[in-house]
Parts: sequence; structure tokens; C-alpha cells
Amino acid sequence: MPFFLNPFAFTALAAIPILIGIYYLRNRFKRRVVSSLMLWDGIIKGNEGGQKKDRLQLPWMFFLELFGLLALAFAATQPFVKTSSSRIPATIVLDDSFSMLATPMGNPNRSDADDKTGVSDLGNSVRDRVIESLMEMSKSNAYEFDIILAGESPRRLGEQNITDSAALTAALDEWTCEQSSSNLFEAVEVVKKTHGPEHRILVCTDQPPADKAVVESDSRLRWISSGKPMDNTAITFASRKQVLNDSGIGEKLLVRIESFSDDPTQPTKRRVNSSIKIIDTQNNRTVVESPFQLTVDTKKEIILELPESVAKKDLRLEIDADSVTADNQLFLLAEEPIEIDVYLNLDDVVFEKIWKDALQVIPNVKINEVSPSICDIVITDTEFVLQPEQWHIFCPPQKAPVAFAGPYAVSAEHPLVKGLPIRGAIWAADADKREITQSNLTPKPNPPSAGPKSLAPDSNPKNEKPNGANADSEKSKPNRKGSNRIDPPSDQDAAEPEIQKNESGENNSDTSPDMPSNSWIRSVIRAGQTGLIIDHQLSQLRRRIQLNLQPKYSTVSSSQPTWIVLVVNLIEWRKKYAHGPEFVNTWQSTQSARFPLDTETISLTGPDQNTKIIPVINGLAQVEMMQGGIWSAKIKSSRSTPEPETSSKEANSEKKSGEENIVNSQTNSETEQQRTEWKWSFYPLSARESNLQKAETTTIDNWRELDVNYRSIYQPAAWLLGLLAFGLFITAFVFQHQAK
Repeated sequence: MPFFLNPFAFTALAAIPILIGIYYLRNRFKRRVVSSLMLWDGIIKGNEGGQKKDRLQLPWMFFLELFGLLALAFAATQPFVKTSSSRIPATIVLDDSFSMLATPMGNPNRSDADDKTGVSDLGNSVRDRVIESLMEMSKSNAYEFDIILAGESPRRLGEQNITDSAALTAALDEWTCEQSSSNLFEAVEVVKKTHGPEHRILVCTDQPPADKAVVESDSRLRWISSGKPMDNTAITFASRKQVLNDSGIGEKLLVRIESFSDDPTQPTKRRVNSSIKIIDTQNNRTVVESPFQLTVDTKKEIILELPESVAKKDLRLEIDADSVTADNQLFLLAEEPIEIDVYLNLDDVVFEKIWKDALQVIPNVKINEVSPSICDIVITDTEFVLQPEQWHIFCPPQKAPVAFAGPYAVSAEHPLVKGLPIRGAIWAADADKREITQSNLTPKPNPPSAGPKSLAPDSNPKNEKPNGANADSEKSKPNRKGSNRIDPPSDQDAAEPEIQKNESGENNSDTSPDMPSNSWIRSVIRAGQTGLIIDHQLSQLRRRIQLNLQPKYSTVSSSQPTWIVLVVNLIEWRKKYAHGPEFVNTWQSTQSARFPLDTETISLTGPDQNTKIIPVINGLAQVEMMQGGIWSAKIKSSRSTPEPETSSKEANSEKKSGEENIVNSQTNSETEQQRTEWKWSFYPLSARESNLQKAETTTIDNWRELDVNYRSIYQPAAWLLGLLAFGLFITAFVFQHQAK
């Protein structure tokens, strides 16, 4: 019996009375003026009563249109009709871990007579045996398959309904078995949620299920394991790090090697003699070879020091070949240090020196070496026009600082306060009783000088140095080349319109042109209502951090390590937003990669040199790697460069000198040389997958085969009704056109 997915479409049947009304009104008699009715007397019937009734005469065009409307109405309801099928739907869940590539190589301590698995053929991997059994199933023409690969996360392989051997072969060609884990039960649960109770699930792996009771209780599940216990020596961990040595900065490798036996119950443990090689991938030359001896079912960690000649080159690690190839070699690329360019320009020379001393002890931090418009972090005490991916550390002058000794309200999850020893520290800043909003957080240029002012004892004028420098020395301090800072307007500049203020002297406006509508503010450290560190995200990757601190009356930067921890947290936080992959050497099959914000797509190239296009959303892309080896990503296309942050005072900086124009041309040339290609290494390592002790050849078959003659499925019929309506309307149109 059919059912309708959209029964509300039956309201379209209201068009049938309208059709009848159209034909009724069309057949009504119309008044005609003629010369005489003499010749019509013989054919005109009188409207006399009697037992005879006249039959309604409708043209056959009416019935064509009527059936066409009925067909359209029923098609809109999306009907499904129950039909029978001769194929059983089944989903194949394939183990995509690298242990499926294990190949029997013969064991000198065991004979074929001792082999209880019945798998004595050498050279055939578990994957090969699974493919052979699946091809035999496809020849019966009794199933229609879809395939799910069970790696770290399930993913569909090939077409959804596979009914012939050719389509099955094409799909299985993409089954590479190069994942470091296989979540089989997660994949099975995905299939159960997607399909009905009549759907069958076939799991193909190399080990029996960890919980046999769950598999045996499910009538839809068939579990086939085609593995065999084998000896295997594997690399289960590798790391490459820079270290300090007598000659400077060098590199060392840490490699963990484990050996697994095919029979862990043996009383005497054999020893494995092998060697580890480090090969330069540029010229395929072995630069280090270290022999090792390892007892079966134990592990060993080897530390190797790299020669200076290959300290920054891409390397390949290898051990002697055995049953599993995937865990015998891997690539370790040279990790390029992430450099952070900082532009530092503060009028307070003491505060500037504190910043410089802390930044200089952090490796890979450059201070005032490039134009400020392309720096990663800008540290100023005035407003700054930020680029799309730039951070601004705003350190406003504290005119009347108050010393705070705590307690401090700290946002514990913020990256800036990770391990920050702030308890007991004295923090000096201007007291503020206002609530933190966008309007009072916006940095504003200093007002033009209006003559001498009386200063409080603890206050300090903007143009007077804390060490007693006079105004002449301040004027002699040149502005750094290429600065984007907006300096206070001079007396010769055009007069600015006055800002409307309230009685307390504050700006009435709650918003600023500098603040995008999607920005947000977060207090990182606060003493009462005074925000000491305020994090303000201006846009996607543009951020302003306001630091209210007067170091002259504070112990944050002198007697405690608070300051250096704060600066290190800032640099490490900014490094997380650097362009490139999350990890240069990784054993995770999925990782995120960050690219410039104007990037639309990237060209992803795998170890097999096949290339595919990956979309980039807001500078972030998720990369899935199905093969172990070296991967690369190249920027494919870009949008127009986003406009930098604008400011209400930007008009004051429109007048630029010839020297600044030269700096801008240098900035453009540096931007054109922006990096466009990155590469990383993916190597699947897992001690669990390398251990073949639990591999077994067994089958758990709980399928309760349905009689194919009585198995039924629902098929959509809307397309057939729609085709019928289209044919009826076309026929009516053709005959109507011929009648005219």
C-alpha cells in the first residue's frame, strides 16, 4: 500500500472544481441578433418537462486536463510504493588501519604444521584476502553494497549502491589502509543510525571483536577477521627537537622501537638484531646508521644526535623490513621556527625598556626589524591602524596611577594568564569606576596642547619623560621609520569638530567607528572595577589588548617573574595563529591548517602526487590525510585583500612625507613575497596496530537471511506521475492548437 511523504499537497485537488467551473461558463448560451428564426424551427427543442433528461456533453479536452491535474496533485504528495527486490542491502565496514597490510614472511621457529589459522600462503596481506572474499560475494548478485572505511573517523568510500564487480573493484582501489587506528564500533553505530533493521552490516578486519557478546547478539552483523599472529618490530614514536650544545643550537632525534612476538607465551624470549638509518631525502644518502639489539616483547628508546650538515634538512628514518612496512619508516621534516615580528614604540622609555628586555630573551622574536604595517604585534601607547591579522598591545599612559595589591579577578582560561604568578604583586594603574564597554576602551589620540596645566604630584605629562627629560629632548626623538601610529595633531593642523560630551566629560557615544559590530570585549585581569588587562577582539584575527600598567609604581616587572611570564604567554598565543599546518610532523590523520584570510582554496598534494582542491573558510582548512608520507598545500586563489581597520582620527595621518612613501613601497614588495606553500609529514604510528599478537582468522556470522521473494522496499513514484501529467498537458496543448 503506498504512503505519501507530503500529504498536505492534496490541497491541490481544489483546482478540479475550478476547471469544471471554467468549462461550465464556457458552454453557456450567448445572445445573438439574427434576421429570422424561420429556418431554425426544426432543430430547436422546446424546454418542456417530461421523463427524459439531457446528458451533459463535455469535450474530451476536459478529461485530458482533469487527469493531468490529478496526476500533478498526487505527484506533489511524493508517494512511495512498496515493491519487491532480489538484492539484500548491506554495508561493508573495512578496517583502514595499517595492520591490514601485514604480510606473512615466514617464522624460522615455527612450521606450517604449528599454524592453527590455516593461513599458510606467504605474500598475501589481510587486505588482499578481504578483497578476494568480497569479490566472491559480488559474483552472487544477491547484495547491493555501500562501503564505510573505519579509520580515526568513519568515511564513505565509492558509490552508495554497488551491485557489480567492476564498481566494487573501483571502490576498493581507494582502500589504502594507512591509518593509525580503526574505530570499528563507531562505524557500525553510524550504519545502524542510517539504515533500517533489514540492512546487513559486514565488518572486515584482522582481529576478533573486543566484546564478542555485543557482536553475537546483533542479528544484522557479520564479523570476519582474516589476520594471523606474526612477529613485528616497529617504530612507535619519533620526535625531532632543537637542543643547545657546545657548538650552539643542534638537533636530536628520539626514537622508540618495540618488538612484538607472534606467541607471547613462549618461555624464552628471542633477541632481535636490527639497525636504524637516518637518510637525507635530498640526495637519498644515509647520514647516520645505528645498530641495536632488542628482546622480543620489550621496547627501547634511542637518542641520536644529528650532524650539523643535516640539522635543518628533511629526513627519513628506516629500520629493517619485517611483516608490516608502514611502521618501519617515516619522514621527519625540519621544523621551521615561527618568527614573530614586533613593533615597539612607547614614549615612556622605562616601560619600553621593560618590554624590550623581556622580548629579547624569547627566541625567534624580532623587534623593529620590518615595517610596522606587516608586524605581527604592535606595541604603542597611541592609536594604531591595524591590518587584518595584526595584534595591537595598547599601553595608555597612566596619569594618576593607584597601587592595587589584590585580590585580582583573573579569567583563568585565558591564554595570557597561564601560569601567571600574580598573587602578591602590586599593580599600578589609573582607577576606573566605569563599566568596561567599547566606547571607553577605544584608544583615542591625545588632544592638542592647550597651554600649561597644573599637574598632580603623582601625575606625569604626556611629553615629559619619567627620567626628567625635557620637552626639547622629546622633540629631538625621531619617529620610527614607517610608523603607522597616529600622533596628536599639532597647532597648525586644521581644527577638528568638537566631540559632544556629558557633564562628567565623557563621550556620549556608546560606539566608535573603530569598532566593528561583531567585536567583543573580555576582562582578563581586573581589580574591582578597574580593568588591568582587557582583551578586545576587533574582527576574525585582529585583536587589541589594553594593558593598564605604570611600571614605576608596580612590582609586576621588577621583583617577580610575573612580567616575563605574561610576555611569553603573549608570544606563544600569537604563534598559534601563524600560517601553516598545526603540526609539521604528525601521526594524526586529520589536522587544521591556517592560511591568509584572503585565501579561498588550497591545492592539496599527497605522497602519490594526486592533487585535490580544499576550501578555506575564514583562513582555516581541515585537511584529511589518507596516506603516510609528505603532504603539501599551496594557495590556489585569493579574494581581494580586506581593508584594514579604520579610525575616526585616520584623517590626521593622511599627510605623509616622502620617506613614509618609500616605506609603503617596501611594505608592498614584502607583501607580494608572502609565503604560498607549506608541507608536512604524516606517519601512522600506533603500538596497538603494530602488535599482531591478537590477530586471528575467525568469523562470527549472525545474519538471518531474508527470503528475497518476500523482501520488500519502498520506491518513490512521484517521477512517474509527474511524467504522466506532462504528457497529458502536452497532448491537450497540441490538439487545442490544431483545433484553432
